[in-house]
Amino acid sequence: MITNEITETFCELGWTPKKNVDHYADKDIGDRVVQILFKVKDLGAYQKFEASFSIESADFTSAVKEIEGGRGEYNDLLKANVRNKLRIQQTEITRRHIEGTCAAAIEWAQSVDINQRYEDLCAVDPSTPGAAGVWHLAALALLGKTATLKSYQASFVAGNRLGFVNYITKDYIDRAVALAEKQNPPS
Repeated sequence: MITNEITETFCELGWTPKKNVDHYADKDIGDRVVQILFKVKDLGAYQKFEASFSIESADFTSAVKEIEGGRGEYNDLLKANVRNKLRIQQTEITRRHIEGTCAAAIEWAQSVDINQRYEDLCAVDPSTPGAAGVWHLAALALLGKTATLKSYQASFVAGNRLGFVNYITKDYIDRAVALAEKQNPPS
């Protein structure tokens, strides 16, 4: 199979193929969207197919977007499984291989405890570079950890950024507090 045939197979199996820099396919399975990032190489005597899996959650994506003030450029993957790539090397990659890949991706995605993932993100050091600080704020907000977020708010007012990357401003913290209060309204 070549990439176009693999893409067509994903479609036939109910997935939505897409392409940015890489080829991938998404499938909504209820409370999460499974994503398979894939590539195939024809190496003459055999083909090599590689895939890695990730999940997105509408709640997490929405929280990240809200905390960022509606900014459109964000990475909202809730969890990626890039260390355990699925690799298939056969004379020819077939539909059966793609079906197996889809089943493995769904099985992995369903094994991820989303609330535990939020807890893991709550434990991330706010000074972690990149998008991790926003993910940290989103997880705190989604779990209604208002007290923690309000302590961050007070620190920002006092001039202590707690190590957050420069683009995370007090406005981000304020929006995270507001979101947390929606999750866990004060009595």
